[in-house]
Parts: sequence; structure tokens; C-alpha cells
Amino acid sequence: MKTATSPAAPLTPGEAVARQTITAYTLTPEQLERAHALYRTRVTLSFASSLLGLAVLAALVWWRFGPRMQRLAERLSRRRLLQAAVVVSALQLVLALAQLPLNLYAHRVAVAYGLSVQGWGSWLADWGK
Repeated sequence: MKTATSPAAPLTPGEAVARQTITAYTLTPEQLERAHALYRTRVTLSFASSLLGLAVLAALVWWRFGPRMQRLAERLSRRRLLQAAVVVSALQLVLALAQLPLNLYAHRVAVAYGLSVQGWGSWLADWGK
């Protein structure tokens, strides 16, 4: 049994676009400059965050934060696991508070570039968690 072949129906504009093979993607000069600015900002923030973290840790060593936290933890509990939890929690809190200004700025940049739509209240609640 032989079937009749119908002539090819013309493609709709949507079908024509769907069948195109994308071989390259380019940004407009404005988009490219914005992308470079965002990259530079993020690299700078990352570098500043690393330096700040090291500076805070050095200050904690200078001010003998570790031994002080150890003494506090030993007064609070005799169990080593709870002592470790106290010391680690205190260290994490100090580091997080030191990084807060950079994190606030990073969120502002993300909102400015349209990478985030999260409001400040919600962001602060997530940061606090």
C-alpha cells in the first residue's frame, strides 16, 4: 500500500525559530560591560572576604580568644562535646558578624544586577539562621 506524500507545509515563525541551530551567543556592549563590572565586584568581594577572615582570626589569636572560650566552655560543662560546641559556635558567630558588612554589600550588588529579588528582611532572617 502506497501513501501519498503531501508537500511540506510552510513552517510557522515559532517552528522556524525552534529549528534554528544556535552557534554563538554575544552580549551587547552594555551587557558585556555590566557582566565585567559584576565579575570585578565579585572577585574584589571574595578577596576582601578572605583577607578579613584571616585578619579576624589573627586578632582572635592575638587577644587569646581560644583560651578564654575554653575556660568558659569548661565552666559551662564537663562534657567535651558540649565544650567543643560552645567554642565552635562562638567562633562561628564572631566570624559571621565580622563578615556581615561584606555580605550586606554582596546582597545589594545581587539585587542591583537583578540576580536576587529577596528583600532585606527576608535576607536578614536567612542570614540569622
